[in-house]
Amino acid sequence: MTKNEFTRILKSKINHLPKSERRKILQYYYEMISERMEDGMTEAEAIDALGDIDELLSAYTPVAKESARGVRLRAWHIIMLIVGAPLWICLVAALLCIMLAFYIVIWALVVAFYVVFMALAVCGFACVMASVFALLSGSAPYFFVLMGAGAFLSGLAILWLIVCNLFAKAMAKVTAKTSRGIFRFFFKRK
Repeated sequence: MTKNEFTRILKSKINHLPKSERRKILQYYYEMISERMEDGMTEAEAIDALGDIDELLSAYTPVAKESARGVRLRAWHIIMLIVGAPLWICLVAALLCIMLAFYIVIWALVVAFYVVFMALAVCGFACVMASVFALLSGSAPYFFVLMGAGAFLSGLAILWLIVCNLFAKAMAKVTAKTSRGIFRFFFKRK
């Protein structure tokens, strides 16, 4: 029997176990065969030295039955949950409030950045419009000052829009990662 045949048979026999457990078992026996081959055994001799696959796996069968059974709460666990409910419910509510405040602050900053952009853009437009009125009233120095200020503020608004978009994307990534982390903390995959 080759190493590949052995692992194929082993995979079919441990298919009922959780994925992490299967990976550990396969890695363990693969390394054991490799070590024996390094010691001078042939591939077939190393596999034969392990013994029967069913006997090897007899130690893993109870583990699978225990993990499939699930978690049972004892009476004192339930009593402690009920007695401690005023404390842990308040703590969970406080944690939720802190998380909500975190999201509100982050997105209030994003909104504030866009408000600054709007203010710069409106001021730039207002300066350009005022320069037109200054030109029509015959005041050339005011025209150049206001036109320069309008161009400067409009350019600054465009640059600030780029900063706003980058900041909003960064905050979206932060909130997405935080949400996934919180979700994984409470709902771990088995």
